[in-house]
Amino acid sequence: MKRLLLLTAIFLTACGPSQEEKEEIAIISCNIMSESRNMDGAVRIKEINAAREKMGEDAFLGLDDAIKQSFEYGLCRELVLNDPDYIDKLTATLEIELARLKAEEEEREKRAKAARIEREKQAVEREADRMEWELIRKALMANPRQVAHILLFEPTAEVIEEIQVKIDAGVEFALLAMDYSEDFGSAESGGDLGYTSGETFPEAFEKALAGLEVGQVSEPINTDAGTHFIKLLDIKK
Repeated sequence: MKRLLLLTAIFLTACGPSQEEKEEIAIISCNIMSESRNMDGAVRIKEINAAREKMGEDAFLGLDDAIKQSFEYGLCRELVLNDPDYIDKLTATLEIELARLKAEEEEREKRAKAARIEREKQAVEREADRMEWELIRKALMANPRQVAHILLFEPTAEVIEEIQVKIDAGVEFALLAMDYSEDFGSAESGGDLGYTSGETFPEAFEKALAGLEVGQVSEPINTDAGTHFIKLLDIKK
């Protein structure tokens, strides 16, 4: 009987810890190192080798950077266990990380390119607007235009629609200016502002005016002064 017990003890000692026990040892070792991230590298190496000794595994001969890398990619347990597939798992994880970083970089480059294209487009549009405005100014300077307007400082949509309906119905513009315009200086004269050669009023106002035929009224035009209904009264030839 004593001989049987002795043989059993020798057999268990030779077998070493079970896989489940090894897993537990590895988890405890990783927890110790994780909770003491600021520990010296030599201490981490000592800890991992103590765990491997308990498991009957070969000593860890790598550098502390390899241990820190295993934490970074969630593979500490595999490293402590001396998992034969550790390198393959680390390689696969690194490939996934590299693919993620590459995708992020490509997305950044895509956004940067889109932003650059948009800036260039806006620059082209600004230049086109500038050139268009220069042509309009030259036309206005050559042929000054007499203009009348109805100015509304902060109109509601209902008021704008009401005026537009009356304009469309043929109500005399001068009467509408007297009734609605908040530019009291011109309202008494039916909204008449006199002649402009392209430099008297805001750019949006002058551009709208340049596109009108004599007797025509613009759609509502917004400037810093407010909202305008503009009527072209005359063009000097």
